[in-house]
Amino acid sequence: MTDLRLKIDAPIVPNQSLGGLSLRTSIISIQDLVMELQTEYLISERKLFSLPSPFEAKYKFKDEKITVCVDVRNGKIYQLTALPGYEGLLFDRIYVGMKVSDAMSLEPNLYYDEAMEIIRCKGCLGLAIDTNEIDPPPKLVPQMLIQAINVYAEEAFTPAGNRGQW
Repeated sequence: MTDLRLKIDAPIVPNQSLGGLSLRTSIISIQDLVMELQTEYLISERKLFSLPSPFEAKYKFKDEKITVCVDVRNGKIYQLTALPGYEGLLFDRIYVGMKVSDAMSLEPNLYYDEAMEIIRCKGCLGLAIDTNEIDPPPKLVPQMLIQAINVYAEEAFTPAGNRGQW
């Protein structure tokens, strides 16, 4: 049994970690946490784990403040998401719930990628920031709130990664 504990105040590090968990690690490393979710599910009947696509398992931890996505083909964590209530910071100053314009003024490399409908950071791999609306008009994005901060293993989204070979 591992002594791994999630931390809702851990720094958010693109292409690396969030919540005290690291990308690219095996689901075996969080096996005890997943088993705790099963017990919590049986008691609360809240949907805390799912299989949103044939090759993606998704787990919700810490009262749904942290989401962990695992590629079931290789068993590795490929994405970690901070949701409302998460207290850790991206770049030591950006947080979930912050106004996008405030985040952009603190980090000038942030920009809205209209094609992907996410906020990205120039020169920074493995980071996607979501607003609280789907497909918003670009001119309204700065006034929106950051709904989620995602860090991901950038190689998981390559042609080989799409086949589980990363």
